[in-house]
Amino acid sequence: MAILDQFKLDGKLAVVTGSSQGIGQGMAKALAEAGADIVNFSLALPEGATDETQAIIEGLGRRYEFMPTDFSDREQLYDSIHAVKEQYGTCLLYTSPSPRD
Repeated sequence: MAILDQFKLDGKLAVVTGSSQGIGQGMAKALAEAGADIVNFSLALPEGATDETQAIIEGLGRRYEFMPTDFSDREQLYDSIHAVKEQYGTCLLYTSPSPRD
């Protein structure tokens, strides 16, 4: 088995916070290139804005979902995590590149 085969994420789910831009977007793209589907926990997009990450991830043939989530609201965060478990059953990894105060 080639070493890169050990990093394949085909059929796995990754939750990436703040993947609408910057480092989070780069992480989401890299995980999708490895085969993972992506759920983005992030603050709501401004009205009329499009989520360019969705086009990137879906362009790689992976599923993408945006879940508006405010991390300062613990209940909202728990609700988002519960929604992922209900919809997808499991999550391979959770990564949070977004800086927090």
